[in-house]
Amino acid sequence: MQSLGAFPEYHVVRPAAQPVDRLTPALFPPPKSNNDYPIVGVVHSGVDPSNPLLAPWIAGREEFVPASDRNHGTFVAGLIATGSERLGR
Repeated sequence: MQSLGAFPEYHVVRPAAQPVDRLTPALFPPPKSNNDYPIVGVVHSGVDPSNPLLAPWIAGREEFVPASDRNHGTFVAGLIATGSERLGR
């Protein structure tokens, strides 16, 4: 037996946004030399190879996207590299 009903309505309870500042080495620290980090593959639009704050985190790369189109992949890689720092862990 099948039935049909009204689709539920969803509303934004409280929009949330964080102001974005320029990154500094203090806000985006390099990997600690005594830590063992997992290697995570970013299969995405690519990561900006000239980003000095991400460079210490890059273990290797395969590039298939032009450098001008790598903004979102760079953002994703930054979240992976320092996501725990942003969460206070």
